Amino acid sequence: MFHMKTRLLCCSLVFAAALAHSEDQKPVSSVQIKGQGNAAGTEIVLNQIAMDQFPSVQVFVTVLKGGKPQSGLTAADFRVREDEVDQQPLTVESQLPPLSVIIAIDNSGSMRPRLAETRQAAKSFLDLLAPADSVQVVGFAQQVKVLGPMSSNRSAAGKAIELTTARGNTALYDALFTSVDLLKDRPGRKAVVLLSDGVDDNGVGKQLSKHSLQDVLQFAKHVNVPIYAIGIGTEIDEALLAGFAQSTGGRYFLTPNPSELKNLYDQIGLQLAGQYLISYTSNLPADGTTREVQVRYQDSMSAKSYQAPSNKEVAEATPTPVPENSPDKKQSQDTGQGGLGAIFGPNGISIHGNGKQLTVNGNDISFGQDSNSKSGATTQATPETKKKSVKAPDWLPIPDGAKELSTATVGARKQLILTVDQPVSDVADFYQQRLKEQGFHVMTATSDNAQTLLISGSGKNADIEIASQSGNQTIVRIATDAE
Repeated sequence: MFHMKTRLLCCSLVFAAALAHSEDQKPVSSVQIKGQGNAAGTEIVLNQIAMDQFPSVQVFVTVLKGGKPQSGLTAADFRVREDEVDQQPLTVESQLPPLSVIIAIDNSGSMRPRLAETRQAAKSFLDLLAPADSVQVVGFAQQVKVLGPMSSNRSAAGKAIELTTARGNTALYDALFTSVDLLKDRPGRKAVVLLSDGVDDNGVGKQLSKHSLQDVLQFAKHVNVPIYAIGIGTEIDEALLAGFAQSTGGRYFLTPNPSELKNLYDQIGLQLAGQYLISYTSNLPADGTTREVQVRYQDSMSAKSYQAPSNKEVAEATPTPVPENSPDKKQSQDTGQGGLGAIFGPNGISIHGNGKQLTVNGNDISFGQDSNSKSGATTQATPETKKKSVKAPDWLPIPDGAKELSTATVGARKQLILTVDQPVSDVADFYQQRLKEQGFHVMTATSDNAQTLLISGSGKNADIEIASQSGNQTIVRIATDAE
């Protein structure tokens, strides 16, 4: 017990020193001021800043009163400043983009008496996630284990939670570092939800992890991911876990009783679901500096910092527009001597067969239904060949009306997120039918309101997650090998 108390005191002092050092380095940090007077009991928490498309900045905040998220707020309720400069106009939305969340569970030997209730509580957290949200489970004790891929498949996540077993010491810092690393390339909202009953310890009062407390703090702030921490028992370092949470924009919860775990996981789930998305265009230059964002609601304020890109980084990330042909040049291509228009004629050449029609003219090649076929269908571009605004591999069909939300490169894979105004079943049928027609092998996994398709063949591989977002709106997350 003496060694444990000494260890707890040392962790608290180390955290304070690491936090002080990290503030000198000006990383992403989080500060919160609670409301007073009529706003007493009100708190705003700036959870995350996303600036992937700078100068467009997205800020995710939670407004709490008595620990419960407050709904119905508008842009008029908030004030946002960057380095003391007001940002206007603000757009405030409660309709949130998908969340990527890591559930990190302490599996050390001391967790054995609490493991059954821990599993049950963690699985209940899954029920609070939106269908389009993705989750990944990490277990840690002597070593850190990633228990399955990031997925919207709740059944798979529940089975991963059941794989946790209690044995060994606690590599807490390595677990947090791994959890943040799994999220660093994920677009949109993200969070780590940590449960632990102790400190980073090898059993004789020394740190077990290869990574240090400062490594975790700096990395979490660089990735800009909030850590929600649950401490259970009486031998935890509250200052350590609370420090992780507050400095990253998360929240800290404590219970000595495992029967309260479900309630705490539920609170975290509701707070994540109750976030507001505040968007604005920064009126400060792309100068590569670290800047502080302050968000105020009534008398409450929360602040967090981010590193703005440099002018060079913005220029490299902005595609160079392709100049359009001038009207005179286009006309010469269509009708001038020797132009393609002179070869194909004003209406182009049409080729018919198997109920399909191919039309070639001076500017375009289009596919459609044969207007002379028995079906009598009018010529219309199919989803595969219709000109797409969505940036997808050529071999991958895209449903009509699909809208692109985001694209990202995650490791060796490219990720595309779409919304489609069709039911999940129709979108899944579309992909299965079209991909099988193209000769691909399709494996299907089904869960509540979601389907996952594993595509392979012809040297191509893809994972397609199809989930209901609201009503007849479906969200599609596609991961393909980078080409």
